[in-house]
Amino acid sequence: MSSVFISHSSRDKPFARRLANDLREHGVDVWFDEVELPVGDDLAQITASISHAEYLVVVVSTAAMHSSWVQKELDIAKEAGVSVLPVLLEDAPAQLQGDLAKLAIADFRRGYRRALWRIIEKVANVKRNSFLTGKQAARLVNSERAIGGDVFGLSQQGVATLYSLANRKDWLFADALEGLSRLWIVEIYNRRNGSVHPFCVKDSIVHDLPVLCLFDSDPVPAPNSAIILSCALNELPSPFTSHARLSPDDQRERSKRIDKRYTRFRPVPMTRFFVDSDVAVESARTSSEAVRLLGERADELFIMTKLEVDRSHGNSALWSVSFFDVALAQSVLTVGVDAAKGRIQYPQMRPEILNANFMNASMQDGKVVVSIANQMRAIDRHAWHIAAPGEPYKSYPTAADALRLTKELLGDEMNHWQLAFLSNTGVVEAVVSRYGMSCDRLMKTDGSAGQWVVELCGATGTPVSDGKRTGFEYAFRRLLVTPEDGAVINGPDLQLALTTPLHSCPLPPKLLDAYEDACDLAMRSVEVEFEAMSVALARASSGAQWAFRFYGVSDVVEKILVTGDGKRVLTTPTRDQSGRKPPISE
Repeated sequence: MSSVFISHSSRDKPFARRLANDLREHGVDVWFDEVELPVGDDLAQITASISHAEYLVVVVSTAAMHSSWVQKELDIAKEAGVSVLPVLLEDAPAQLQGDLAKLAIADFRRGYRRALWRIIEKVANVKRNSFLTGKQAARLVNSERAIGGDVFGLSQQGVATLYSLANRKDWLFADALEGLSRLWIVEIYNRRNGSVHPFCVKDSIVHDLPVLCLFDSDPVPAPNSAIILSCALNELPSPFTSHARLSPDDQRERSKRIDKRYTRFRPVPMTRFFVDSDVAVESARTSSEAVRLLGERADELFIMTKLEVDRSHGNSALWSVSFFDVALAQSVLTVGVDAAKGRIQYPQMRPEILNANFMNASMQDGKVVVSIANQMRAIDRHAWHIAAPGEPYKSYPTAADALRLTKELLGDEMNHWQLAFLSNTGVVEAVVSRYGMSCDRLMKTDGSAGQWVVELCGATGTPVSDGKRTGFEYAFRRLLVTPEDGAVINGPDLQLALTTPLHSCPLPPKLLDAYEDACDLAMRSVEVEFEAMSVALARASSGAQWAFRFYGVSDVVEKILVTGDGKRVLTTPTRDQSGRKPPISE
């Protein structure tokens, strides 16, 4: 356990007391004098306390900088080799602050909650990489578990099933500061067997949670089952951690331990692109409604987030960003953010409820029993629908799938080729698969598409000239990737002459990361409604670029050009890369 001595002026004692209590709640051993002692009184006790501390946190204020007692404590700390951590409480004359302001690790002048976490990170050994965005948590689950399926819920409390920490103060551990949280519930939906695989990501460590099955998809469902909660997420010790039990109000005699969970509603997987939690929280915090209702209180509240597709809000993917006062069971404001674009869609939604208060727990025969009545009522308010298990499901390839399938098809022969262009409709010339061209063939906002065109060039180019122009000739091969056929070679090998050699406009070092960044930027930049989209990776003398086309029912409605690294919008191109109108209407 880390130990801290708080040095402060008597005028700042209320602040020091609050800081001490909050640090203690996070496992820090704190000492500070409740009664101001004249210099010289019990100096040995003060010296011993400072000498045995790992850190001396000095509260920088005008009063503290004039305090001989604070100066004495600083001198003791320096002599004992104790690390001094200044924190700024108010502006103080520069000549009094000296080097303290430059060394400050937290600035309480701009709000308490976030400055408190800066101290906790330092003294309680909470690493900054413990704070993740929702997408980072989902990627961590995918890389470590490779469960397969689609993300359908990201939150601190759960979407398919409600999870509970021990009490309200425990939820501060799950505070989504600036969209970053130490706790995420990542819920993955497997379409093929109709199950939800939830994971708890806590301090960057992935924990498995009980699988939730669709009631009509389990060949041998457990009798008398219902949705139940898991309480294995507590930061502070709690009897709920190991003794939580299921107890429907009308079936107390049939209570059973948590093993298998069921639901009769169907979760909606995230089949569209969505912005990350930090974008959603920033939009909510700066919204006019938040500024008007919360004002200066905003930094005193803690934030919880939830990403889901809910028919009660137009069947759209929403980030619900909720602001909580630690003294209240429900949010003081919940803002709905359009998950596709990161813009405010619902300035003020129905309040969210802390699960610590939502669950009705009681003791029966020496065991903790939890009522799920509130959960069942909440489920009844939702109307989520997806295809039932066993119904046809077609998996559409992403750009990463297209490149993987290309490499698998060519094998060792791939060493003789280099990726020249990648698109949905062709760069060298427009390509239409034998299944025709429609919105279904183009790209969806989750990055999957009905077809991908992979255009390869030989490893090296040969200089050529027709007497007037010079260029470089490459062997050329085109592959078409579809969900029905996988990767197939599309036509005979040809020769392709380019005015600019490919090595003069190299691909981004991390091609797929750059593609995802470019897609993210284009999606947030588009200003019109669209049905489908497509992308073309083109290479010109100015470098590699991503050209995005957004389609209405039958034609292009907007075009956006993004730099090869995916970081910046360049222009809106006036035509597609082949110079032709895309064949969407054919």
